[in-house]
Formats: sequence, structure tokens, C-alpha cells
Amino acid sequence: MFEDLKSLYIWISSSQDKGFIVTVPTFDQGIHLTIGFDNRRKEFNIHLTNDNIKDPGAKRRDFLLVLPSFRFFLMMFRLTEFLQSNLLYLIFSNRSNLGKMKKHNFILMPVENENIQQDDIFKITKKGRKCKPKMNVDPSLFLDNLKYATEYEKLPKSSYIAYKMKGSHLSMQGIIFNFPKMHRMYFVPIKQYNRNSRNFLITFYNYLNYYPTKENLPFRKFLYKRLANP
Repeated sequence: MFEDLKSLYIWISSSQDKGFIVTVPTFDQGIHLTIGFDNRRKEFNIHLTNDNIKDPGAKRRDFLLVLPSFRFFLMMFRLTEFLQSNLLYLIFSNRSNLGKMKKHNFILMPVENENIQQDDIFKITKKGRKCKPKMNVDPSLFLDNLKYATEYEKLPKSSYIAYKMKGSHLSMQGIIFNFPKMHRMYFVPIKQYNRNSRNFLITFYNYLNYYPTKENLPFRKFLYKRLANP
């Protein structure tokens, strides 16, 4: 598995003339996934590229989703509004307090940590455009930030990930959103968060189905398969 991780990277490129491209590898050798907006063609697309194909003129790209710029930005506007309202409802309907965290013997890790820098975890090259995970990350960077809820009198940070010991490993329980100045704390269980993410995928699938085209059919099939077999 660690040999597979060595080949993982994220490549980000953007320009006013060409648009933006985000490239991530898959676990299939020589195949990577690209998400981008082509400013020249005025379209958003997601495609797989097979770098194993070397023959001149041979088809190397397999497009999963292609959307014209108008349809893409309209979709982003509608889905972002839906996502924001649902996320706010999910958070504010789960008010909690530190006492409950202590009662369940949760272990907390702050999401924001000034002691962990990006280059402690990733090797960043190509003027910040290529990001690759390091294989020799010091585990103490994370372990030193784990504390039992009982060790806190109050939570100073705005967000935490809550864990619980299950046997010999940590099991993620949810996400804490903390507003110290408002004296408010909200705990979103991981099951509710996953359910909310699934509802968003269903909305995305229904949106694409409402505007069915040949260019978005592969992605609709992918989403249907994912939702039918969660």
C-alpha cells in the first residue's frame, strides 16, 4: 500500500487564458483523473487520461462529464445554495456542550493547528503547483494534539474532530464546531454528516438527470452505481 501512496500527487494549474486544471492520480498505474474548466472551449469537464497509451493519435482521454460554461455556473449557483443551507441546518440542529464530550470519553484533535505546517506533511514542488504526500511524516505531529475531553476546562479552537477508542484504534465519531464568544458548541455525528453528503449526491444526480445529455451520461451512470451500492 505504501508503494502505491508514493505515486500519489495533486497537480493544480490555473491561468486567466486557459482556465484551471486539478489532476489527481488513480491507483491504476499510468491513469489519472482531471477536473478542469477550459476557458477557451468555455466548458467544465471531468476525464480520465491513460498515459500508458503511447501511439500517436490514439485516444487517451475518457470523458466522464462535460458541461457548457453557462450550465456549469448555473449548477454551481444552485447546488452551492442547497449545500450551504443544508450544512447550516445540520450544524445548528446539533447543539451540544463540553460536558457531553466528557461523558462519552471523547478524544479531541483541533482541525486548525499552528504547529503543523503544510510542508510537514506534503512535498510541494513546481512553484506550489504539485503536491505529494511525504512518507516519513513524524506521527507525533498528530499524536501530540490528541487530548481527552476531560482535560479541557473549555475549548479554545473553533473546530475539532472527535474520536473514541475502539479496541486498539481510534474511531472517528464526528465533528465539533465551537463558537467561544457565543458560548455555543455543536457536535455533528459522522453518521449524520455522511447522510447529508449522500443527500447532496442524490441532488446532484437528479440535477444532471433533469438535463440529460450524451456528455454527462457516463457520470450519471457512475453516480447511480455509487448511490445504489453505498
